[in-house]
Amino acid sequence: MFSDLRNLEKQLWKAAETIAEGWKDLKLPRLERDIPGEERTEAVQGERVGYQAFKALLALNSIRKSLPRETPESIELGPLHFYLSKLWEHSKGHGVEFGRGGVLNVLDNKLELSASHPGTEGSCEIVTFVPQDGFHHYVLMMHTHPTDRGGNPRLHFSDNDFKGFFRYPEMLATYVISTDEIAMVLKTASSPTKTDYVNRRIDEMLEERLSRNGTYDARTWDFTRIVALEFGCSLYRNSRAEPKVLKKVSVTGVTD
Repeated sequence: MFSDLRNLEKQLWKAAETIAEGWKDLKLPRLERDIPGEERTEAVQGERVGYQAFKALLALNSIRKSLPRETPESIELGPLHFYLSKLWEHSKGHGVEFGRGGVLNVLDNKLELSASHPGTEGSCEIVTFVPQDGFHHYVLMMHTHPTDRGGNPRLHFSDNDFKGFFRYPEMLATYVISTDEIAMVLKTASSPTKTDYVNRRIDEMLEERLSRNGTYDARTWDFTRIVALEFGCSLYRNSRAEPKVLKKVSVTGVTD
């Protein structure tokens, strides 16, 4: 078993070196399909990273405990788009937030999602069981935001969303979906690892926002960009033209 893990680690680390050289063509080891029709091997095409390559990045972070120094310009959601959309259907039907976590088994590089958990209109607690065998790692979480009273999407990450994300040092990505709009925050090597610091700094940023704008509301896209910039994260969102692809958005130049 351990020899299998070392072999996988060796292959993934070699893949990471290729990624670090500029996200050039990358051939990954044969992987189990997560859903019918998914390709077993996949190459990185320029600055666009496929789903399998993204899973390799998740595995590398779990094995090496090292966050990426550089992040791609765009990432294909692959089967995650189906599960995010399904989560949104639950949320739309009940009018509350729903969430679930993603656990990666680095031994076979298979991503497993926890059951969906309902919350309230403004929050949800994601409950995910992670086997303590050294092979399973809590690598991502996803949740929904119900629309506003006018039926408009509420695409953002709140202060509590960020605090929940940074509660888990090895977690690399967090997603939010509202209607058909999807956003993701991705940690980098510049992101802090101390939860107390993150929580304190977010509270300070909320106080700064209150004194400057007269509002304590953190449920805005601009606040999401400000926090992502503060913590060295990459921020992504999809578009109507390419709903299954997340593209990096600028986090600089925000005057919130």
